Amino acid sequence: MSSALETVRKHTRRMSESLKRSPIKEPRSTNIDDHPAPISLLLDGNEMVYENGIWVAATADGMQLKEQLTTLVDRNQQLQEENQLLKFKLELLMDMLAVTKLDVLRLQEAQRH
Repeated sequence: MSSALETVRKHTRRMSESLKRSPIKEPRSTNIDDHPAPISLLLDGNEMVYENGIWVAATADGMQLKEQLTTLVDRNQQLQEENQLLKFKLELLMDMLAVTKLDVLRLQEAQRH
């Protein structure tokens, strides 16, 4: 039993000693020209390039897609606003209907007495 314990201690000691030693690191290059090439993506014949944190169309077809996307985003915003207005109008009509229903019920109650 003690031999197994000694083996574990030796192994643990070897591992801890190896962790204390830091690997030799190469110094980083400070040359400004060492920037990696921009990431490009080709989807269905349209090339996009990731530059400065945004995806940019690299071809004329991509520019058309960007214009279409802008148009669709604008249309989506317009439809969302219209939907919000319609929901408000529906809520208003439901309130008016509830008030009218109460008025009718009051009139019917008044006619009975």
